[in-house]
Amino acid sequence: MCLVVIIEKGSITAIDIAKRVHFSPSTLVGVLDRLEAKGLIRRERNAEDRREVSIIATEAGRTLISRTPFPLQHSLGHALSQLSKRKREELAGWMERLVDLLGAGGLSAGSIGPLRKRQG
Repeated sequence: MCLVVIIEKGSITAIDIAKRVHFSPSTLVGVLDRLEAKGLIRRERNAEDRREVSIIATEAGRTLISRTPFPLQHSLGHALSQLSKRKREELAGWMERLVDLLGAGGLSAGSIGPLRKRQG
C-alpha cells in the first residue's frame, strides 16, 4: 500500500505516507528502507529545505504496481466512495440484513477462524 500511495501522489513525504496508510513513522522507515533497497523508490532531499525528503517511485516501482492487482480494501473503498451517502447507507442496511438472515449477527471476525477448503 505504501508504494501505491507514493505512485498516486507522485512525490510525497514519509510523514504523509504514514498518515495515509496508518503506520507509525518508525514502522514506515523500515518499509521505505526495504522498498529503496529493492529499487522501487528513491528518496530526494528538497534543495530549498534540506530537512524535507520526498519519496518518489522509480520506474521499477511503477511497473510492479501496474502488474499487481489492488488490494480488495482499496478497490472496495474506491467503489463505495463513488456511491452517494444515501446509497452507502442503503447498502449497509442490506448487508446488516444479510448478516441477520445468515444468523451471523453475533459473530466477530476473530471468532470465525481461518478459512479452510472443504474436504471431499
